[in-house]
Amino acid sequence: MPLLIYGAELKDENEEITIENFASLVDSASWEEFMPRGVTKELFAEFVPYYDPDMFRAVSRNYRDLVRAADKLAPME
Repeated sequence: MPLLIYGAELKDENEEITIENFASLVDSASWEEFMPRGVTKELFAEFVPYYDPDMFRAVSRNYRDLVRAADKLAPME
């Protein structure tokens, strides 16, 4: 999921990625490429109750912040 979180398409960078909106923010081609075979967006929706929504939101924010910080580094760093 980290790659999908990074690649999620947000209209506003201040928008949060939550467990509830996660699947809708990821395009279908990326979903098929990076999720385990057979885990459709519909099947993933069945897993949502088993995730801690606060933890998912915090981790997704952390991933995106790390990538933004890396974008400011020189290529060899």
